[in-house]
Amino acid sequence: RLDWPGASQRLRVDAGFETGGVVPKHYDSLLGKVIGIGVDRASALAALGGGLGDLRVAGIATNR
Repeated sequence: RLDWPGASQRLRVDAGFETGGVVPKHYDSLLGKVIGIGVDRASALAALGGGLGDLRVAGIATNR
């Protein structure tokens, strides 16, 4: 199961899978991207840190 953080003015999500979606056994290693946006590097990193804290990937033990 895959749960992306919610997009906002400080966070962008470019995803190949939808929230709540099931990732198939033979998945692409790039599920998507979470991008932090800010007026400077520190604020972009803070936004990214919050977004990554909300990201959930469950059930993938191995790709074999």
